[in-house]
Amino acid sequence: MHIPKIIHFIAPDDRSKWHPLWHRCYESWCDNHPDFNIKLWNDSDDLKNFIDQYYPQYSNLYRAFPYDIMRINFARLAILHRFGGFYSDMDVFCYGNFYDELVDNDLFILENKLNETNSGQHKHLIHEMCLMICSESHSYFAECMENSKEQFSRLESLFSNKNVDDAWLIEQIAGGYLLLQSRDMFNPNQISLLPHTRYNNRACSYDNSFITKHMRSSTWNRSVVPDQYFIVYNLMFSVSKKDESINNLISRSDSLGLEYQIIDIEDFNFYKDYSNKSYFIGDESFDSEIKKKTKEIYQYMVSE
Repeated sequence: MHIPKIIHFIAPDDRSKWHPLWHRCYESWCDNHPDFNIKLWNDSDDLKNFIDQYYPQYSNLYRAFPYDIMRINFARLAILHRFGGFYSDMDVFCYGNFYDELVDNDLFILENKLNETNSGQHKHLIHEMCLMICSESHSYFAECMENSKEQFSRLESLFSNKNVDDAWLIEQIAGGYLLLQSRDMFNPNQISLLPHTRYNNRACSYDNSFITKHMRSSTWNRSVVPDQYFIVYNLMFSVSKKDESINNLISRSDSLGLEYQIIDIEDFNFYKDYSNKSYFIGDESFDSEIKKKTKEIYQYMVSE
């Protein structure tokens, strides 16, 4: 079981279009992996040409996707199948080199525990596509590509149905949730989860045990790139100075008597705990109380 020392990213060629946090996240991987091949794929021609060259059987499917994020999500599966190595979203910050910890398996996917604010069918999801690691030509990602084709065929007609919420479809397909269901996620002989306490804790928290952290910039579905973080309790909202929603967050925080912080994203400190230690520590009793309070605050903050 050999995992190649290569890290794949997907982003626009024009770095002026990058989220203000992406530059530092990208550099964190480069700085901590000087002996790795860093491959930065542009999100247009690179991916289309790659699919056409190595996976022509999926070219029509790739072009049929109605959203760019769906093409990006499919391409990351193909890239990992073809080359192996690491795939990281641009908004994942890396605190150190953890290559030597990847033992006893050749497939690792980030564990998700940050779904206490979610509802409906997605509450059970235990993985995220933003950080995946595997050996070259791993069969899992071949299965995922086939699964993607089947799921899109099943749901494609819904995109033209005005009675269906596109956001639900994006979560179902573009969000990648259904793409990773080809194997039993609870079987450690098939998939090893990178534990959330060290690899996927709260974006506004910090502890010296952290190895990576997903910042959840979500620029693909934002009309305005956010330039500030609004932090209340252990929740962090991406906002823009031009967006009036920040005033709503302030008034709601004031009405609950909650302290809040507003930080320019460019000034965000990855090594500072803004959550007052309200993050996952692995103690289920502690975590359950934190999750309960987080859900209550979140539902109030985002309600009309």
